[in-house]
Amino acid sequence: MKPRSGTRTFGAVLLGALLTLAVGAGVVLAGVVHLPTSGKTSTTAAPATVVPTSSSKATMGTDSLERLYRSVSDGVVYVQSTTADGVASGSGFLLDSQGHIVTNEHVIDGAQNVQVRVGEQGSPVDAQIVGADPNTDVAVLKIDQSAVGNAHPLALGNSDDLQIGESAVAIGSPFGLQGTLTSGIVSALHRQIQSPSGAAIDGAIQTDAAINPGNSGGPLLNRSGQVIGINAQIATESGTSSGVGFALPINTVKKVVSGIENGSIGQPDQSQGQGQQQVDPNQVGPDGQQLAPDQGQGGGGEQVVPGDPGTGQQVVPGDPGSGDQQQGAPSLGIG
Repeated sequence: MKPRSGTRTFGAVLLGALLTLAVGAGVVLAGVVHLPTSGKTSTTAAPATVVPTSSSKATMGTDSLERLYRSVSDGVVYVQSTTADGVASGSGFLLDSQGHIVTNEHVIDGAQNVQVRVGEQGSPVDAQIVGADPNTDVAVLKIDQSAVGNAHPLALGNSDDLQIGESAVAIGSPFGLQGTLTSGIVSALHRQIQSPSGAAIDGAIQTDAAINPGNSGGPLLNRSGQVIGINAQIATESGTSSGVGFALPINTVKKVVSGIENGSIGQPDQSQGQGQQQVDPNQVGPDGQQLAPDQGQGGGGEQVVPGDPGTGQQVVPGDPGSGDQQQGAPSLGIG
């Protein structure tokens, strides 16, 4: 597998979530953990954890969380990609029993090899990149159907029906700890975040469920166990969770996945032999086809901008090559 184009400009985005020494508060792409080349991590194996992050009455009780975890956890996968810079890991989830998996584009960006582990006890298996779109930060992988085993694909919900205050559950592999569950609520809706390509993604879901490096690509679920979003970014001063995370809305993901699978989005540029076709997420129709410019839905999301009184945060560009951020300025990044 040839590495895809890896040099892109991020408006104040930390590449790869390795660089957690931010000067000010920032938004970090929520979860690529770069691993030592030896394959060993500095942590020991740990069981799945349940960490409620909000005392709101809208959150689910422990019994409900346990039932939800048992019903969906085998459909959440660990994703590891090997690039020219080393080995990185993130999360993803099964779309169907044929072995299609959804994750974030930034989890597999520039990957020369991708492996997936289905279930905490499973062995890593090779995965093919079906397609990826940096403008929406969505990628589709494919593993052999035999590797799916008895794992259950996750059901997709409807992000248009979400209400602020309802329960939200994140499952993924923060810091490589596969099968970790955290819970909270939908804190806000219609946020606007920046994709790896610098394009605006409207309709992002804000949650206080803990999201950390390694959670990227994993599902954000409702109380029924349906996927309502893909965990992608966090606002942070330290590079770890501060209770402000962002997930790509699942209705946007559905459109992009459809476009990837029918070949209209995120396919390699045959003229150059690598790279992905980029599309504006606001120019994707309900069937996944790219629309003409005058057919798009336009903006409408709430954008985090310098001096935005709604957030109290300022977002300014940093140096994407080094991950450095301008002094005293919160920023957007990848964790």
